Amino acid sequence: MSDKKTVGRGNVKNRLAVSLEIVFSSFSLRKSVPTAMVVGTCLNAINQFPRFFHDKPLVWTKVCLNYLVPFLVSSWSILSVRISKEDTVTGKKGSLGKRTENGPEDGTG
Repeated sequence: MSDKKTVGRGNVKNRLAVSLEIVFSSFSLRKSVPTAMVVGTCLNAINQFPRFFHDKPLVWTKVCLNYLVPFLVSSWSILSVRISKEDTVTGKKGSLGKRTENGPEDGTG
Protein backbone atom coordinates (compact mmCIF):
# COMPACT_ATOMS: atom_id res chain seq x y z
CA MET A 1 0.00 0.00 0.00
CA SER A 2 1.30 3.45 -0.87
CA ASP A 3 1.90 6.33 1.57
CA LYS A 4 0.78 8.83 -1.04
CA LYS A 5 -2.06 11.10 0.00
CA THR A 6 -3.56 13.50 -2.45
CA VAL A 7 -5.54 16.52 -1.45
CA GLY A 8 -8.63 16.68 -3.53
CA ARG A 9 -11.99 18.20 -2.94
CA GLY A 10 -12.97 15.25 -0.77
CA ASN A 11 -10.09 15.49 1.67
CA VAL A 12 -10.81 18.81 3.36
CA LYS A 13 -9.22 17.78 6.66
CA ASN A 14 -5.82 17.15 5.01
CA ARG A 15 -6.06 20.37 2.97
CA LEU A 16 -6.79 22.34 6.15
CA ALA A 17 -3.85 20.70 7.95
CA VAL A 18 -1.45 21.54 5.12
CA SER A 19 -2.82 25.09 4.90
CA LEU A 20 -2.33 25.63 8.64
CA GLU A 21 1.16 24.16 8.37
CA ILE A 22 2.02 26.74 5.70
CA VAL A 23 0.37 29.67 7.52
CA PHE A 24 2.16 28.92 10.79
CA SER A 25 5.52 28.06 9.23
CA SER A 26 8.48 30.19 10.30
CA PHE A 27 8.63 31.77 6.83
CA SER A 28 4.99 32.86 6.92
CA LEU A 29 5.17 34.10 10.50
CA ARG A 30 8.30 36.16 9.72
CA LYS A 31 6.25 37.95 7.05
CA SER A 32 2.76 38.08 8.61
CA VAL A 33 3.56 39.13 12.18
CA PRO A 34 5.56 42.28 11.35
CA THR A 35 2.92 43.25 8.79
CA ALA A 36 0.18 42.80 11.38
CA MET A 37 2.12 44.81 13.95
CA VAL A 38 2.70 47.79 11.64
CA VAL A 39 -0.74 47.83 10.02
CA GLY A 40 -2.52 47.00 13.28
CA THR A 41 -0.78 49.82 15.10
CA CYS A 42 -1.75 52.27 12.34
CA LEU A 43 -5.35 51.04 12.40
CA ASN A 44 -5.49 51.35 16.20
CA ALA A 45 -4.12 54.88 16.03
CA ILE A 46 -6.80 55.79 13.49
CA ASN A 47 -9.72 53.91 15.08
CA GLN A 48 -8.94 54.67 18.73
CA PHE A 49 -7.59 58.21 18.25
CA PRO A 50 -10.44 60.03 20.03
CA ARG A 51 -10.17 57.68 23.00
CA PHE A 52 -6.54 58.64 23.58
CA PHE A 53 -7.40 62.32 24.02
CA HIS A 54 -10.81 62.17 25.68
CA ASP A 55 -9.83 59.88 28.54
CA LYS A 56 -12.10 57.08 27.37
CA PRO A 57 -11.21 53.39 27.76
CA LEU A 58 -9.98 51.47 24.74
CA VAL A 59 -12.32 49.01 23.09
CA TRP A 60 -10.16 45.90 23.40
CA THR A 61 -12.11 43.82 20.90
CA LYS A 62 -11.33 46.47 18.27
CA VAL A 63 -7.69 46.56 19.33
CA CYS A 64 -7.42 42.78 18.88
CA LEU A 65 -9.26 42.82 15.55
CA ASN A 66 -7.03 45.62 14.28
CA TYR A 67 -4.07 43.25 14.67
CA LEU A 68 -5.85 40.03 13.71
CA VAL A 69 -7.25 41.21 10.37
CA PRO A 70 -3.88 42.27 8.85
CA PHE A 71 -2.35 38.99 10.09
CA LEU A 72 -5.10 36.98 8.40
CA VAL A 73 -4.87 38.98 5.15
CA SER A 74 -1.10 38.58 5.01
CA SER A 75 -1.35 34.86 5.81
CA TRP A 76 -4.05 34.37 3.18
CA SER A 77 -1.87 36.12 0.63
CA ILE A 78 1.09 33.86 1.40
CA LEU A 79 -1.11 30.77 1.24
CA SER A 80 -2.75 31.75 -2.06
CA VAL A 81 0.62 32.48 -3.68
CA ARG A 82 1.87 29.10 -2.47
CA ILE A 83 -1.16 27.33 -3.91
CA SER A 84 -0.74 29.18 -7.20
CA LYS A 85 2.94 28.23 -7.41
CA GLU A 86 2.18 24.57 -6.70
CA ASP A 87 -0.57 24.58 -9.31
CA THR A 88 1.87 26.04 -11.83
CA VAL A 89 4.58 23.50 -11.01
CA THR A 90 2.31 20.45 -11.03
CA GLY A 91 0.02 21.66 -13.79
CA LYS A 92 -2.95 20.63 -11.66
CA LYS A 93 -5.39 22.83 -9.86
CA GLY A 94 -5.76 22.02 -6.16
CA SER A 95 -2.47 20.15 -5.76
CA LEU A 96 -1.72 21.67 -2.35
CA GLY A 97 -0.43 19.11 0.08
CA LYS A 98 0.06 16.32 -2.41
CA ARG A 99 2.38 13.86 -0.73
CA THR A 100 5.26 12.01 -2.28
CA GLU A 101 7.20 9.01 -0.99
CA ASN A 102 9.55 11.36 0.94
CA GLY A 103 6.82 13.47 2.58
CA PRO A 104 4.96 16.60 1.56
CA GLU A 105 6.13 18.40 -1.55
CA ASP A 106 6.35 21.66 0.36
CA GLY A 107 9.55 20.54 2.09
CA THR A 108 8.08 20.58 5.57
CA GLY A 109 8.21 16.90 6.29
